[in-house]
Amino acid sequence: MPSISVTIQRKYFRIYLLDSQYKKRERVKRTKARNLLERLREYEGDVLRFMDNKNIPFTNNLAENDIRMTKVQQKISGCFRSLDGAENLLPHP
Repeated sequence: MPSISVTIQRKYFRIYLLDSQYKKRERVKRTKARNLLERLREYEGDVLRFMDNKNIPFTNNLAENDIRMTKVQQKISGCFRSLDGAENLLPHP
């Protein structure tokens, strides 16, 4: 029985095979699905890196949560008007 890592890599590769069956010589429409497929193909090593390196989390939720309040404040005000305003929002180490 193949390992989970091998199973995931096979399923990932199967996506490419399905896409290659439908390729034609004419120009392909740049839909959201097409863009996603091309990015998954281009960054396969980065997408699947969590399987080889146990220090890399499966998702980037922690990184996104770390910057969420900063982005919310920036969206509300449009920008940080001063360095002091930005420093007041950010936690100090």
